Amino acid sequence: MSQTDYAAMTDEQLKHYIATHSSDKAALSVYLERRNAHRFPTIANIRDMDFDDKLRTAIAQKLENSATI
Repeated sequence: MSQTDYAAMTDEQLKHYIATHSSDKAALSVYLERRNAHRFPTIANIRDMDFDDKLRTAIAQKLENSATI
């Protein structure tokens, strides 16, 4: 049995591979690790009293960071 190189696959390729090889738990584990690594931090909860302020601050920071690149 040959070893599959999950690291060489793009996210889309890995997703397709998992769909066609549903018993490959290692592939699923790699895919989930990638997904968790790409998560964005939570800026604010909709119930936060200062939701608007947190959102504006996050947008301003993002714009500032993208302007310096």
